[in-house]
Amino acid sequence: MDRIVVVGASLAGVHAAEALRQAGFDRSLTVLGAEPHLPYDRPPLVQASVRQPPAPFDLRPSQWYADHGVTLLLDRVAVGLDGANRYVALSDGGRVEYDGLVIATGSQPKTLDAGAEHVVTLRRLEEASALRHRLSTVRHVAVIGAGCLGLELAAALSRRGCSVTVVEIAPAPLARVLGDEVGTWFRELHERHGVAVRCETLAVAVEKAGRRYRLHLHDGDVIEADLVVGALGRYPPSSG
Repeated sequence: MDRIVVVGASLAGVHAAEALRQAGFDRSLTVLGAEPHLPYDRPPLVQASVRQPPAPFDLRPSQWYADHGVTLLLDRVAVGLDGANRYVALSDGGRVEYDGLVIATGSQPKTLDAGAEHVVTLRRLEEASALRHRLSTVRHVAVIGAGCLGLELAAALSRRGCSVTVVEIAPAPLARVLGDEVGTWFRELHERHGVAVRCETLAVAVEKAGRRYRLHLHDGDVIEADLVVGALGRYPPSSG
């Protein structure tokens, strides 16, 4: 095997490349990344969205890839795979041939069916930067989803002085993972710090209303906010 291609400049993708070198693979090794940046760690994106300037969180410095003979093809989206002819098709019309393939494309954020264009997601560095720049004019933020991302973002925004409302379909935050009792503890913790948490509530649509947004709930209630952030979970991507 002379050529291995890793699709996805994610944490898993970089670790796969590192593991291949540690295992003794010394031939051509290429990592494809859809973003123009060096591969970075995504969990700190919440802090990057509220901190100015954000702390750097590259997974490896650029020299690491050179030292280990790893070719980075950044800003290239993989859109197809030809298993018979062994190549990955790229969005720019190019292709990358391989003998061995690792798919580490991660996931895409879920969003609403109605008004998705008005919902901010937080998966990419550009999204964190855009959110950070908007916060100077934001007073009230609605967060859809009370998982780890939603709760962390709500806490960070509250510390920044924003009024925050979190909407969650489950009986308590993180209930599916930690159970109702621990989830209730997290809910009460956030409420003590000024975050409004509405559980057993389904967000159904977002509409623009002048300079603000209206988040419509299944029970007919409407939450008005300067910004709506989606933290509804993730699904496998169709490209990477």
